[in-house]
Amino acid sequence: MASPGLQQWKVDKPWLELKCALGEGPFYEKETNSVRLVDIKKSQILTVSAADKGDGSSLRVIQLDTRPTVTVDIEGVDPQDRILIGVKHGVAVLDRQAGTYAMLVPFNEQNNERIRSNDGAADPHGKLWLGSMTDIEYGEPQPEGFLARFGSPKSREDVLTGLSIPNGIGWSPDNKTMYFTHSKSREVFAFDYSLETGAVSNKRLWYQHEGPGEPDGFRVDVDGNVWHAIWGESTVLKINPEGKVIGSVTLPTRHITCVQFVGTELVITSAADDEGNDLSKKYGGSIFKQQQQQQQQQQAFALTTAALTPTSHWLRARGAWSVSRNPLQTSKLKNRSAAEEAGKYLVNAKPGSSQPSYDALASINSL
Repeated sequence: MASPGLQQWKVDKPWLELKCALGEGPFYEKETNSVRLVDIKKSQILTVSAADKGDGSSLRVIQLDTRPTVTVDIEGVDPQDRILIGVKHGVAVLDRQAGTYAMLVPFNEQNNERIRSNDGAADPHGKLWLGSMTDIEYGEPQPEGFLARFGSPKSREDVLTGLSIPNGIGWSPDNKTMYFTHSKSREVFAFDYSLETGAVSNKRLWYQHEGPGEPDGFRVDVDGNVWHAIWGESTVLKINPEGKVIGSVTLPTRHITCVQFVGTELVITSAADDEGNDLSKKYGGSIFKQQQQQQQQQQAFALTTAALTPTSHWLRARGAWSVSRNPLQTSKLKNRSAAEEAGKYLVNAKPGSSQPSYDALASINSL
């Protein structure tokens, strides 16, 4: 798997011992110098200052009643106000100030309890790619998931089907190549990505992982290297554009889930480990940092407001709305004690925020 000239780094201790059950999806908010992430199993969205000294004093937790799996910025909208989130039954918009989320596009008309969303990202055209998989309580993932590119609720395109664990997705610095990870088969695929239309073609195997673990989430740096978390191996791999492993970061816990560059620092998320050695159990679910010399992540794409509605004014207002004549569901954030477990702050719904209203319907051209 690795050559004798492999670059090697080692991280001995966490930056933050957050005790995430399934920490995922780290995303850097440059304007506030903060990192947000999700804990899928605990149904939480967490935000922490990138300058946190390691005591977690900056941590804020939003407790949901659905499993968030990924967060995406919306172009032209303050991410401190609203962001897009993948949830159990599809795609929603989270109002971070009001403490509500609203379902935007469901996976299907009748909720399939076996399925939940997983990783995803906005592409260079501002459209959302999102995978789905068997939900946690239904046991071993089955080949019933998909990777979809969302247009309107009536034009969702399932690009790949029959997937067990669709995972990381990203683009090369020139935006001409799209990478996609299927964790269960330990494969990372590459596609040609059309700058004109956003269509993908020429699917090919780009990297086959030979180790016992499974490739999970990744990010692409400005040089085109893919930094790939490996679940079950205490490792992040640095893979060059030709698909060759050229570096590795070793960590003290097994279940590494994803990475995010914050300048030249690599922020690394993980999940709890109930079956590993004592050190892996202790640090499972923690967030790690590893200082790099030069590598920086290319800027993430945002979902375009034009893709959401002909006007973005509704997105800046408060409340819920309707899509394609079907009322969106809104949900109050639950006031639970999970944040107290971390000894931090729980963001609760504001009084009356669970019943907002809108005068106009929001039509979706593409999502």
